[in-house]
Amino acid sequence: MIYGASVIAYTESVMDFKGLITQRYRWKFGRMQTFFKNRNLFFNTGKEHSRALTWLYLPFVLYADIAFIFEPLLVTYLFYLVARYGDVVTLASSILVVCSYIMMNVLMETTIPWKTRIKMALLSPSMYVFFYVLNIVEYIVVIKGLFNVHKVKESIKPGKCGWEHVARAQITS
Repeated sequence: MIYGASVIAYTESVMDFKGLITQRYRWKFGRMQTFFKNRNLFFNTGKEHSRALTWLYLPFVLYADIAFIFEPLLVTYLFYLVARYGDVVTLASSILVVCSYIMMNVLMETTIPWKTRIKMALLSPSMYVFFYVLNIVEYIVVIKGLFNVHKVKESIKPGKCGWEHVARAQITS
């Protein structure tokens, strides 16, 4: 499998916050099912599997979900430091780091014209706010996933997998 930068994929957007949570939970639960089905890949030393996949990528994804649980504590601590010591520089520095990261990702994307990349890079401070909206959704989904992790093993039995419908916008012609 190779990366295809020119591939176009369409996903129907959800219509509300609850629908976004349902969609992201379905995705996360599917990933948990996949990880459980293929748990023998984690730290696998077999020559038929990529070491980068089994020793780096898969464990990192699990680590990222676990570390994500602690993000609200870190953000709260950051705001505490700003309020307690009046240290606006710390807050500004953290926002600058995240915005710089977003800008670098946008500017390095070779499939988008330069003019569009520059416009998008200039919007990076507003993207920081939107990322936190998505972070709230992801946090809710991770917590929901932790409470339902016991359902993963049962859900992958033959005939048990299913799909939950998500409300879509009605298109009229």
